[in-house]
Amino acid sequence: MSLKLSSYLIVPKTHIDSKKNYLVYSTRSGNSLVINEKTLSNLQKSIFTNIPEELKRKLIENKILVDSNENEFESIINVFKNAKKIDTTLSLVIAPSANCQLGCDYCGQIHSKTNMNIDLERNIINHITKKLNCKEYKDIEIVWYGGEPLLSIKSIERLTDKIKSICDANKINYTSSMITNGLNLNSRNFENLVLKMNIKSFQITVDGTKNTHDNSRHTKELKPTFDIIFNNIIKAAKSSIYLSENVHISIRVNVHKNNVNEIDDLIDFLYSKEIHNKVDLYFAAVHDWGNNKADEKIGLSQNEFAEREIDWLIKMNDLGFKKSTILPPAITGTCMTTSDDSELIDATGKVSYCWEVPYTDEFIKDTSLTIGNLNEAKEMTYNKSFPLRDWFNDIKSGTNNSSNCKNCIFLPNCGGACPISWYKGNPACPSFKFNIEDRLIMEYLSVTENQPIEAFVENN
Repeated sequence: MSLKLSSYLIVPKTHIDSKKNYLVYSTRSGNSLVINEKTLSNLQKSIFTNIPEELKRKLIENKILVDSNENEFESIINVFKNAKKIDTTLSLVIAPSANCQLGCDYCGQIHSKTNMNIDLERNIINHITKKLNCKEYKDIEIVWYGGEPLLSIKSIERLTDKIKSICDANKINYTSSMITNGLNLNSRNFENLVLKMNIKSFQITVDGTKNTHDNSRHTKELKPTFDIIFNNIIKAAKSSIYLSENVHISIRVNVHKNNVNEIDDLIDFLYSKEIHNKVDLYFAAVHDWGNNKADEKIGLSQNEFAEREIDWLIKMNDLGFKKSTILPPAITGTCMTTSDDSELIDATGKVSYCWEVPYTDEFIKDTSLTIGNLNEAKEMTYNKSFPLRDWFNDIKSGTNNSSNCKNCIFLPNCGGACPISWYKGNPACPSFKFNIEDRLIMEYLSVTENQPIEAFVENN
């Protein structure tokens, strides 16, 4: 087989040791190798004759060397398209309440005291049954979303029982998770959600320490929420069922100009409460949501966020936080927007295919991402004309503002990241695009701390 050096490689400009070894990271495989200066020089000159066979095998396995006849861009797009074609998971995001106790400064949703009623619950079950009749699914994944889903916990309980019964009858695997503000995640609710409703994964947002969190994630009556939310997190993470039921809590920090200088203190706080090795902590830059222009009002630049993120990741690593993914893996899909087997159902019965649609003023007016409504007798029609449902062909043709992605070296790791952002004309590049070299060094030091370089080559 004739070979060539892949076009999807990151090679930091500086070597990693006195022997002048270099890290080479393949975005197509998501793996990295340590290569000496001479070998790297030969690779870059397309001189492959003197490479030992064992090393050549690793270079091929990790897609650092590829077939010279391969169109790598087409191969990457085909990975996404084929994964979409063979998907056997029905993924439903259900937002049973349009209400929320919080009045977050940057929230793009319009909240109302609307909860799912029994008729809509019945329509959801009928909808799932119809979906199962159209395709042979092996898994059903439910994400409970909002508003605040715990304001409609009875609907969650009833729907869970019925969906689980459907799964049992059809021998389909059932999993569920929840995105919640954490305010109502008291010990009783947590136990019921885990043991009775099979919810084993929770995402909770905390915006810095008490001061900044309470200034941005307060109730609609401007009352503080930090203490209540964190007490609930701590009790849940230290409960007996957290380990026995393999529960997972992720703390998301929406980073903006008003809290960026307090993230270090939040890391220290989690460490002091001894839950740093029990929960995941990750950071997301505040961005436009429902055309609320939050990125323009309080957002950080992509470079500034990426630079600060590395500092936080290093600190977390030094303190022994639960290990997070440092190097972005190669992926096979982006999000629900690009999957034909994913839908979002809100408390009004509206069916859409993007997290940003429910309860936002922008997508109340713009119905382009709406499939239909389960409360209406009209049968929903599915067709390729829905924007972004054919996202990977969009990238090929450069439509829907996706031209940036076609020539991007990180396409295998993000697939365009957030199609709806590009659709609206907002750059959606992930932070690792701006701090990848720091991530590479960080991962290398972490893996090789007690191992020789050769072990890093073998394991990565």
